[in-house]
Amino acid sequence: QMPRGALALVIHSVEIPQGAYWGKKICEAAVGALSRLDYVGIVEFGWQGGVDWTFPMQLKGDGSAAQAAINQLTFGDMPDFDPSLELALAGLLATDAGQRHVIVVSDGDPNLSTSVLKKFQKNNVSISAIGVNPHSAGDVRTLERMAKFTKGKFYEVKTNNLAQLPQIFIKEAQTVKRTLIQEGEIQPVMVQGIDTLRGIGAVPPLMGYVVAAEREGLAQVTLRGKENDPIGAQWQYGLGRTVTFTSDATTRWGRAWVGWGQYGQFWEQIVRWAMRPSGSPNVRVTTEARDEKTLVVVEAVDNEGRRLPTASFQGRMATPDGEGAPVNLRQVGPGRFEALIDTPDSGTYVMSMRYTAPSAVEGGPMIEGSVQAAVVKPFADEFRALQDNAALLTQVAEITGGRVLDADPLAADLWSRDGLTMPVSTRAIWLPVAIVGIGLFLTDVAVRRVRLDVVKAYYAMRRGLQHSKQQAGMQIEGLQAARAQAQERMAGAATASQDSDITRGTGQAAPVPQQTAKRKFEASEEQVRAGKSKKVALGGEAETPEQAKRRKAQSTPPAGEEEQGMSRLLKAKQRARDEMKDD
Repeated sequence: QMPRGALALVIHSVEIPQGAYWGKKICEAAVGALSRLDYVGIVEFGWQGGVDWTFPMQLKGDGSAAQAAINQLTFGDMPDFDPSLELALAGLLATDAGQRHVIVVSDGDPNLSTSVLKKFQKNNVSISAIGVNPHSAGDVRTLERMAKFTKGKFYEVKTNNLAQLPQIFIKEAQTVKRTLIQEGEIQPVMVQGIDTLRGIGAVPPLMGYVVAAEREGLAQVTLRGKENDPIGAQWQYGLGRTVTFTSDATTRWGRAWVGWGQYGQFWEQIVRWAMRPSGSPNVRVTTEARDEKTLVVVEAVDNEGRRLPTASFQGRMATPDGEGAPVNLRQVGPGRFEALIDTPDSGTYVMSMRYTAPSAVEGGPMIEGSVQAAVVKPFADEFRALQDNAALLTQVAEITGGRVLDADPLAADLWSRDGLTMPVSTRAIWLPVAIVGIGLFLTDVAVRRVRLDVVKAYYAMRRGLQHSKQQAGMQIEGLQAARAQAQERMAGAATASQDSDITRGTGQAAPVPQQTAKRKFEASEEQVRAGKSKKVALGGEAETPEQAKRRKAQSTPPAGEEEQGMSRLLKAKQRARDEMKDD
């Protein structure tokens, strides 16, 4: 990867017209010139006293956090350069950057000690001083000494050329980016304990190389150049291996290498290390994805093609994040072994397994071998599309009557109405609107012209309610009176009929009937027991001897009248008609 740079901004008060504006602009220009992998920090003296990080030294990233810190700058007037420079130096030395640089913005009046500049010189950290409208020649000399002592640059900016400030900061910020070509006679330093350098004591000098930075992860650096830059490196990638050599294998940068006695051995060992290791032909590995797990199936046979009855496997797996995990295989059948491993993350899982099995020949040597396998979990489907679908977006815009906007927001003209069709309703609404308008007009006239007496309206409503209640009461009383008259007529008719029947049959006067029709008959326990031997009257009283005698006389016709039954029926019919007329 590319080498990183680190930039520290030391901000002093900018005592010029619109000083805060220009101070923020130059900081934005410096931060904007850095890449997302470069370090940046801002040191400022506060008006309350004391020096602190406005933006602590950290990776720039997308620059949003640095921009927010720049907007909070107050541009305090520091009395001394030393605390700010020491804080900036400590932040730069804490990074792993290959190039470290400081930019100081000041008018030059704070104090400056030589001891602080020696610390920068010792750690090979440069300072560029930008004097914005210095007050005196002594202030200019202070800033010049600061830049010259640390091998930086000095810029003097007057009020009539303030527009140069952003360009100066961009130029200075780019100094943290080293040139990618490092030329000159360089003696590489070998890293001990590397397999590809086995048997090689030293390597010849090189005349140049491409500057790079160390790769994160499990990469091993084999050769280092100037400023500890990696020249040779190697690492495992999936089932394969990668080797990097940033110099030249010909006479341009490697004239001494071409005539070197171990030149062939050096490249042979590198190529052999990068080659795919030979695996056992008697073992086959297959994998099957099962959600966040993977089933690993190993089938092992001997040299004759017969399945191994027993075998012992020892395996280990490297996960995508560089961690290790064991792979435990269990035998599920003759020559078949399985393991269910966790593979929750996307990436490549590399497995390496060794096995031993007894020989099929009695007393023969043990069967040994190794096998490698890999499981690749792909990323989500949305990561597969690496290009936009401009044709689909254009089609959607045409169907919906829209337009395709330009990538430049200024040229897009978002509020333009050209080509837009305004919606039109095909249903007439004048009639509902007219009816509502007429209703509102009549309501307005009624409210303005008609005068209502609320008190009189209340009493009129009250009289109407009372009259309704009186009519309801009169109706109920009339119904009750009619019911009483009907009951009296029915009682008189029944009495007359009973008297006539008794007088006609027995010649005796009928007794006064009992008022039993107005109450419900409910037999007592004595009446129920008596009813088993004699009859009970409908009124609820037991039948008296006189009543029984009259009932028998009525049921038994007199002598000589049996043949006159028809005349008796006619008389009864005529009597019923007379009763109906009386009612």
